[in-house]
Amino acid sequence: MPSFTPSTVSDSVQAQLAAQQEQWVALVGKTLEDVTRLVDLNLKLTKDLLAESAQARQKFLSAAPQELFSLAAGNVQANFNRIISYGRDVAGITSNMQVALGKTAKTQFANTCRKATTLVEEVTNSAADESKNPFWMMKSAIANASGGYEQWATMTQKISEAMDASLAMAPNLFASSTQKTNNAVRKGNSHV
Repeated sequence: MPSFTPSTVSDSVQAQLAAQQEQWVALVGKTLEDVTRLVDLNLKLTKDLLAESAQARQKFLSAAPQELFSLAAGNVQANFNRIISYGRDVAGITSNMQVALGKTAKTQFANTCRKATTLVEEVTNSAADESKNPFWMMKSAIANASGGYEQWATMTQKISEAMDASLAMAPNLFASSTQKTNNAVRKGNSHV
């Protein structure tokens, strides 16, 4: 029969806290890494936009009036491609952050449930037969919470995958409508 003394509980709590701290330090390190990637992405985008804006301004100022529509249409497509690329990069970075957080949360939750179940079992084993029912209910509640969390995590993953698939299809849909608009603008310009 296990005995619960302050020193064994203290050692157990200290080990648990050390493991949690290690997990959170790793998560914070990964998060900072991803935030740095996001900041770098935004800085690069800003520099590129400033440089291209100056070039576009020069092109617009030196273009003949009949060329303005085709220049604008070309800029729309280029800007759309840039937005899609940026969105994919941001989605990749945030997806990495979500995966790291999900793994940490799943590990933490599983460890906590396992340790709580073990504690309840140990207390139940040392309790009198007539007082075991509340402990079995606690064990059942922990198992139900664990199952509910697993179901939630699975559903969240499926939703995330569906959103990623939808985002992957969006550029193709928008590109075809943009192409139709560009063609219509060009046809309209050829009649001028």
